[in-house]
Amino acid sequence: MSWNGDTCAVQPPSAPPPAPECTDTPTGWMTSQGLTCAAWTYGLKQNCEDNPRWEEDEICKKSCFDIGMPWNGYTCATYPPTAPPPAGSAPCTDEPSAYMEKQDPPLTCAVYTYGISRYCANGTSPSSYWASQKYCQQSCFSAGLPYPGDDCPAIEPPTPPAPPVLPCKSCVDVKTPWMIANGKECATYLLTPYAEKEDFCTTTQYTYNGYCSKTCADLGKDYENCCI
Repeated sequence: MSWNGDTCAVQPPSAPPPAPECTDTPTGWMTSQGLTCAAWTYGLKQNCEDNPRWEEDEICKKSCFDIGMPWNGYTCATYPPTAPPPAGSAPCTDEPSAYMEKQDPPLTCAVYTYGISRYCANGTSPSSYWASQKYCQQSCFSAGLPYPGDDCPAIEPPTPPAPPVLPCKSCVDVKTPWMIANGKECATYLLTPYAEKEDFCTTTQYTYNGYCSKTCADLGKDYENCCI
């Protein structure tokens, strides 16, 4: 209502003050254990709303707000999420834990399959300490046990080295005692139906004593790397 036809400018309602920035300070014990507020979800659920010391010292204030457990209903500044990098574009580290480095010889993430299967995310015994430090990050990802939010590039396994090429040797036909006593030759005897059935060239008796090695090689059953 106005009097005498007065017209007044309508003022828009003032915007509420922005929410304050919140700190995320861990306790001294958390720092000594390598735990961060964001990673220690168990501790947040136990202390955010029920620990007066956390409220007094503003311990993990931002993380408590982020999980919906702020004491006395305080508000922290929030920001729209940033666009994630393209899949597989973020480089990942593969740093071992202090325990792994102290072993003799030191353990690398690539060979510590026991620890990877247990301590990575979703392993048989996930470690919050490993998660807070992201130990063996690439190996955990490659094993299908990535830490939350990780999207490491795929790593092709190294190509195994080719087996060494050994020089061939000049082989001769050493006859078995039975062949000598019965006047048999390797080149003819090993072609008999009985010898083919017994497959003498693959038996320990022949390979250990070097019997008929040349004929065995000629038959495609080389056991001494003979030069053919």
